Amino acid sequence: MLARLLSPADFGAFAMTTLSVSVGSVFSSLGTIQGVIQSRLAVRPTLDTAFCLNLLRGLFLYTLLFLVAPWIERFYATPGVSAWTRVLALTVLLDSANNIGMLLYTKELDYRRASLYGQVSPLVSMLSALGFAYWLRNPWALVLSQVTGALFQLPFSYWAHSYRPRLRIDPEALRHLLAYGRYVLGSAPLFYLSAHLDEIAIGRRYGSRSMGAYQLSYNTAALPATYGAELVSGVLFPVFAALQSRPEALREAFLKTNRHVANICLPASASLLLFASEYIRLIYGSRWVEAIPILQAFFAYGAIRPLGSVSLQVLRATGDTQAIFRIAIANLLHVSSSLTPSDFHII
Repeated sequence: MLARLLSPADFGAFAMTTLSVSVGSVFSSLGTIQGVIQSRLAVRPTLDTAFCLNLLRGLFLYTLLFLVAPWIERFYATPGVSAWTRVLALTVLLDSANNIGMLLYTKELDYRRASLYGQVSPLVSMLSALGFAYWLRNPWALVLSQVTGALFQLPFSYWAHSYRPRLRIDPEALRHLLAYGRYVLGSAPLFYLSAHLDEIAIGRRYGSRSMGAYQLSYNTAALPATYGAELVSGVLFPVFAALQSRPEALREAFLKTNRHVANICLPASASLLLFASEYIRLIYGSRWVEAIPILQAFFAYGAIRPLGSVSLQVLRATGDTQAIFRIAIANLLHVSSSLTPSDFHII
């Protein structure tokens, strides 16, 4: 529906904005969510410490994005990106103040509530996006929908869980979270850049319309991983963490998960390859036909990525973030080898 109300150029301009905000987010990621779930320390001090770290990170990142927004607009040479970035950055500030007690549902394996409550904010964003798109017919619709979802999620998180975080930092919990997060701080930006460096180059060189078509193809190809492997492995992360002291049981759980993920995701990726033209024309309309060959080219990526997602969750669950950092470096070097400075109009 949104793809029929808005143009590829609108989605491309929004992608420029979200990429800028997301780059800032991943470059300051401390892995506090995974660190809390993986931790065996006392729960309340760890949660309160993680909450304080999230608040400090949110304030810093919002200020940074607000200041650099004009430079982001000049980089993409697309009017409006500066204002959209400053407004979208509010989501970072709002998210940092969410009730961190919501993590207890995942940590305690209460998947029903974790899944149910986790869908509320995206649903609010989606519904508001439709309303804003019908009214505005420009990228502001997508930006405002994200802010609306974040505004709803903040009070909702305190309604959904009785935990109330305190402004205190426990030294032992802080040492654990920083030790766990030091390689996350290094690996998260590397993974993000390896996944989106090509999008940044396309937005810089070819403009918002081409970037919109490219991102739609990328996101569609990633659907099996996003709604298959990452959802499953995200749910199983606390299970993997609980099995970290039992290597044989962990290995069996990992292999079984990979088999089930492959049985679901590989046929889904193959169907997107075979029916890419019909899928794009039926779902998104004729304005998006340039995305068809790009979607077909992403077949191998969509088929392989789900298996990698499960492997990374096992490494996170066992606390081997150094191995994740090494994988991230190799991944970025591989992607960077296919790009040159001219792709970014640097030279």
